[in-house]
Amino acid sequence: MLTPYVMKWIVLSYMTNAPNSHINMAIEAEDRYGYVSAMQLLAQAERESRYQPDVYNGLRRDGRRIRSRVGRPARLRGPYFCGSTQLRAPTMRECIMITRDLRAQYHGAAAHLGEWLSYCRTKGRPGMNCAIRGYAGGGRGTVVKGKAWKYARKIEKMVGSGWSGAAGSSR
Repeated sequence: MLTPYVMKWIVLSYMTNAPNSHINMAIEAEDRYGYVSAMQLLAQAERESRYQPDVYNGLRRDGRRIRSRVGRPARLRGPYFCGSTQLRAPTMRECIMITRDLRAQYHGAAAHLGEWLSYCRTKGRPGMNCAIRGYAGGGRGTVVKGKAWKYARKIEKMVGSGWSGAAGSSR
């Protein structure tokens, strides 16, 4: 007889193109936090980094955002957005620590979504869509239009459509 964990793992591995380690961490974060699904976290990791845990974003001196990988020198300034789920880190040192710990990436993303869910509830806009917009906005709040809104719509479509890896990988 299959356990609920194994059944969930089989479904997620069939519906996504996520590596096994990412599926395990997403399920673990879902079980711990409860308010965010493993599918939601995997959709965000696919959208943010295509499951590359050593990716980070930062700002160049001219203010443009640039993506790089840990180990490749890039003259960037913070804040940095690190790992497969693009968690915010104030220093490059913290960013490197995040990129080395897949569990921290998924648990951090789930906890951060929880903070946004609480914020959205206090503003009278409960729901995961509001929280995803806040997460995507990089701490600038929940916007109604723009990049964060488009990001939330894409994540919602990926999760709601029974997304398979091939369909979810388009940007």
